[in-house]
Amino acid sequence: MGALPPNLQYFGIENCERLRPSSVGEYWNLQGLVSLEKFTIGGKGSHEILETLLKQQLLPTTLQRLQISELSSLKSLDGKGLKNITSLSFLSISNCSALEKTYENKTGDDWAAISHIPCIKINDEVIM
Repeated sequence: MGALPPNLQYFGIENCERLRPSSVGEYWNLQGLVSLEKFTIGGKGSHEILETLLKQQLLPTTLQRLQISELSSLKSLDGKGLKNITSLSFLSISNCSALEKTYENKTGDDWAAISHIPCIKINDEVIM
């Protein structure tokens, strides 16, 4: 396993039950992906990987689109890890029942962690 190519524009993780969350921070150097615009994550085994990425603030500053799907047990997103997702950015959440419930009222600390993102889509509803 080694670092990903710095010119990578799209990267996705789906159903990677054997992938260790610690390897994401140790080996991938996601912050060094200066061209990464879109990152998708979902399915079995991805919950802990996303939490690691957000907690350790490993998403690159170039990221414009974050798509999260099929993570039914994920209840919230670490706002520190989403601070780089700002102007002209898009957050999509689908088939994540606990996460959808957390953000349905658009209030509280959890909502404040993502409210700076210009476009948020939860399932088929565009929120902002």
